[in-house]
Amino acid sequence: MKFTTKAVIKFAVPILIIVIGLSVAGFMADKNVGVETDIETFMPQDMDALEDMHVVRDTVGSTDQIAIYMKADNILTEENISWIQTKSKEIEEKYDEIVVKVNSIDTLVENLSSNENLSHKEYIDIIDTLPKKMSSMFINDEKTEAVILLSIEHLSTEELQTFAAQLENEIKDAPMEIHVTGKSILDIEMVNGLTSGRIKMTVLGLLLVFAALLVIYRNPIKALIPIFPVGLIVGMS
Repeated sequence: MKFTTKAVIKFAVPILIIVIGLSVAGFMADKNVGVETDIETFMPQDMDALEDMHVVRDTVGSTDQIAIYMKADNILTEENISWIQTKSKEIEEKYDEIVVKVNSIDTLVENLSSNENLSHKEYIDIIDTLPKKMSSMFINDEKTEAVILLSIEHLSTEELQTFAAQLENEIKDAPMEIHVTGKSILDIEMVNGLTSGRIKMTVLGLLLVFAALLVIYRNPIKALIPIFPVGLIVGMS
């Protein structure tokens, strides 16, 4: 014990430098640490609910969705309809390994009409004859808001982030206000909120403890002494 104590005292400065270096390296490496974000991996793999979900996914092809939200004074202008038709086909063809199906108000019109060369008036007339329950899935009553629903394969959060970024780039040419949204996008934001601020939360916690000790001791040095080794340990861990 005496030998260890003497050795530590003798090499205190080199040891301190090494420890500080390891701690700083730990904080810097923390943001690159992989995080498992797929909730299905945390579930027992023989769980009935998970097996049922896999059966449904194998049958219908998808249980996940992304919505492309659109807003304009009139969604059903000829320009907007043309964009929806073109972009829906482009996304389905370009991302066929991810996108299982694309549904929009145009899908309903296609299902009800055998004529591929409808005039704009004929197109609007078909929409006006749609039952409200059907049309309301894709467009509001005022014809100012609409969605394109993308049924997608089950993806990890990292893959979802990449795909969402690609979609954002794809829809930049929209002639209306447009956003990528839906439950899958909310999942991305939730995971980012939980993981991206780990270092900030750690530093904030240490600062709050320091502030509390400063109130108690009324001396910054005395308040810092307990915090310093804790910060080093957190960094190395």
